[in-house]
Amino acid sequence: QPIFDAMSTAVLQRLPPSGSSVLDISSGPGEPTLTLAKMDRDRPGSSPKIAQIVCTDYQEAMKQKAQTRVEAAGPFHQLEMVFETTSGDNLDKWHAEEFDAVTMSYGLMFIPDKQKSLQEVYRVLKPGGFAYISVWKALSFQTFAHEVMNELAGEDLGEFAINPMALKEENAVEKFAKHAALQIVKDDRLNYSFKLGSLRDTADSLTILAGEQLKKLEAKNKDAKTKYYNIVEREVKKRGWYDASADTVALPSNVPQLLILRKPLHEEL
Repeated sequence: QPIFDAMSTAVLQRLPPSGSSVLDISSGPGEPTLTLAKMDRDRPGSSPKIAQIVCTDYQEAMKQKAQTRVEAAGPFHQLEMVFETTSGDNLDKWHAEEFDAVTMSYGLMFIPDKQKSLQEVYRVLKPGGFAYISVWKALSFQTFAHEVMNELAGEDLGEFAINPMALKEENAVEKFAKHAALQIVKDDRLNYSFKLGSLRDTADSLTILAGEQLKKLEAKNKDAKTKYYNIVEREVKKRGWYDASADTVALPSNVPQLLILRKPLHEEL
């Protein structure tokens, strides 16, 4: 996704010239860890800035997937890659003022104690270090999944069990950052399409959010899944999101916020 490129670029712009350490919280399958490591390694005419990346996720399976992806993309000479399982609101494994940068892409909205999470980010950052947080502000992927499921059910089924839009309101992240004494440096918004593959791939992708609701409808009506695929295909074509020549679907208007935060130097406090 473009957000991983944007976040990695921002990180590298602000890191010290060498020996830097980065903590990636709620990395899922290893992002932006992998993008950042590759971008640092592949910068033309420059030595790597990063000496260590600590890649974490709450789920052991996600941590293992991240490690597999990074190993496949290697080697990363002179870069120590560490993989840990931990919650984003409990960073007790690391000392205060240990990292030059902390990243968290699409993780904060799923962390139970969001305020504690940013307080922990402040604690583990070195003075003058930066944190990079991304959350969704608009997500047509979720909106479309809702519309498909509501039509299938003939009623409003309400929110999905997984809600990536939990921090969609303006200043939702900023208020946590300010209470954690982190300075707001920059607020960027991206806008891009989700490229989801074929019509079938698109319907399958939507089950990331809609899967639980779809299973419940299938238990009541054995034809529910067939109708689900038919609705997705009809609506994608109707809305002009399907490129028949390439057999690919692109869902437009997905808008993440990339917030850059800074821990003040001791003399600034």
